[in-house]
Amino acid sequence: MIKDGMMSKVMVSMLCLLVLSQEVYAREFSGEVEDLFRRGKIDSALAASQAFVVAFPDSAEAHGYLGTMYTEVGRLEDALAAFDRVTQLNPGQVDGYRNLALLQAKVGEVDEAIETLTRGVGATAESPALILERALIKGNAGQIEAAKADFERAIKKAPKELDAYHGLAMLWTASGDFDRALESIDRGLAIAPGNPELFVNRGGVLHSQGQIPGAFTAYRAALDSAPEDAKVHRAFGFMAAEVGSLAVAEAAWSESVRLNPSDLEVRNALGQLYISKGDGKRALAQFEAIVAEEPRAALTRHTLGFLYRSKGEPARAKQEFRACIQIEPGWTEPYKSLAMLHVEEGYLDSALAVYNAALGVDSTDATIHNNVGYVYSMAKKWT
Repeated sequence: MIKDGMMSKVMVSMLCLLVLSQEVYAREFSGEVEDLFRRGKIDSALAASQAFVVAFPDSAEAHGYLGTMYTEVGRLEDALAAFDRVTQLNPGQVDGYRNLALLQAKVGEVDEAIETLTRGVGATAESPALILERALIKGNAGQIEAAKADFERAIKKAPKELDAYHGLAMLWTASGDFDRALESIDRGLAIAPGNPELFVNRGGVLHSQGQIPGAFTAYRAALDSAPEDAKVHRAFGFMAAEVGSLAVAEAAWSESVRLNPSDLEVRNALGQLYISKGDGKRALAQFEAIVAEEPRAALTRHTLGFLYRSKGEPARAKQEFRACIQIEPGWTEPYKSLAMLHVEEGYLDSALAVYNAALGVDSTDATIHNNVGYVYSMAKKWT
C-alpha cells in the first residue's frame, strides 16, 4: 500500500513528466515549422503552424508562428488576428506587440499600430524596443515632434540604444536642422566611439551641408572602425560618386562588391561608372554577370542592350530589349529602344509595330508620338 507522502511524490513526478512531455511536443512543432520554412515549403509550414495552434490553443508561441506564416502567404487579416492573440496570451512579450504593430503599419493602419505599441509599452515596463518602434512609425507618419519625444524617451530608458540616436539625427536632417542632427550623432558616438554606422550618418549629414572634406573624414573614420563592412564601403561609394570623386567611388564600390557580391545595386552602379569612364569592356562584363545571376533585372538588361548596340551587335541588343518588355510590359523605354534599332536597320514597319505596342501601354507619351511621326515621314506613309 502506498502511503500518503509517497502518493504525493508520485503525483508530483507524474505531473512533471506530463509538463515535460508537453514541452517536448511543443518543441517538435516549432522545430518542424522552422525546418519547413527554411526549406522554402511555406504552405507546409503554414499547415504545421495551424496544427500547432490546434494542439496548443493557449500557446503564444504557436500563434506567433501562425501569424508569421500567414504573413508569408499574404493572408494579412489572419496574420493580424494571430499576432493580436499573442499579445492577449502573453501580455509581457515584446515581440508580440512589435509584430502586430509592424503589420498594422504595413497595411496602412498607422493609428492602430501606434495604439498597439502604446499598449505594449504599458504592459512591458516601458520596453525601449517598443518605444523606439513607435518613434519610427510616428516619424514615417509625419508626427515629427512626437517621434523625437519617443526617441529621447528610448534613449533615457536605454542610453546604449544607438538606433534612437540614428532616428533623431534622421528627423533633424529631414527638417534641415543639421546642427541638431550632428549633435544627436555625437551623443551616440560618446556612447559608442567607434560605431561605423554613426560615422556614416555623420558623413551623410556633413555631405548634405556641403561640407565635403568633413564628410570624407567621417566616412574614413567609419572605414577605420569597420574595414570589412560592405555597407560602409557602399555608402562611401555613393557619396563619392555624387560629388564627382569617381576614382574613390570605384574603389569603395569594388570593395563593397568583394565583401557582398549579392548587392546588385552596387554592382549596377559600378557598371554605370565604367560606362561613364568609357570602359565598355568592363561595363559589359559587369552587366552580363548580373543578368546571369538575376535574369529578371529589367533595368540591367536594358543597359546591357545599349552596350550590345554600341558594340555593333544589334541582334543581341534586340534580345535584351525584348526580354525587358516581357519582364516589365508596362515600362515603355525598352519598346522605344527596340523600335529605334529597327529604324536604324531600315525595318520601318517593325518599328511602327513596336511603337504602336508602346502606345497601347502609354498613349500619352509624347516621345512615342513624335517618333511615330518621324517613322511615318521616313516611310512616306502620311495619309
